[in-house]
Amino acid sequence: METTLIPARQVTANTPPANGAIVAHPVVGYALQTVFTISCSDWVGVDGVLLVYGISFLTSLGTWVALQHNNTSNTHTTVLPLGYNLTVACTVGDGVSASSATATISSMMDETEDNLGIIDDTVALINERSSYVDSITLIAICAETLNSLEIDETRGDLVARRRTLLELALNATTILTANQTTGLASSIVDTSAETLEVRVILA
Repeated sequence: METTLIPARQVTANTPPANGAIVAHPVVGYALQTVFTISCSDWVGVDGVLLVYGISFLTSLGTWVALQHNNTSNTHTTVLPLGYNLTVACTVGDGVSASSATATISSMMDETEDNLGIIDDTVALINERSSYVDSITLIAICAETLNSLEIDETRGDLVARRRTLLELALNATTILTANQTTGLASSIVDTSAETLEVRVILA
């Protein structure tokens, strides 16, 4: 009986990206006004494998809103919602495995400014965005700011602004669905007008 020898093959197990961090500049600023630069810095993957980066923030409702998803750029600039201890996260992947890190940013309201006026100015920019993905992300940032403001919830002007954001989000989502040019799925929850959640998931 003949014995067939099969050559041994060396298999290298994939290891997720490592040794990196998420860095924000500045770490303190004004909601909807300060342009923050968020970077996924010093991540190292397997030699020759392209890394992709996702950046998101945690809302007061406990959900994550994607600011950037699976992008080869490790840096993203954006305004942020109101959050005195706002958690931002980066997820770094190589197509097989991923790692993540978080940081905390203080995004305050400028007490010398009209808070609702700042929101109105930001909402006015939404229709100017060339990308509907960017539009929905900006809507989510505005919605989180409205949810976090310490304002009497019975105020009609606050409710009206939430309804405006809801209509903008529904319109942008409808256009995205009709064009089918993106993997964005948007979950919009209108809970009685007391809170407005626009959850952005980039798949």
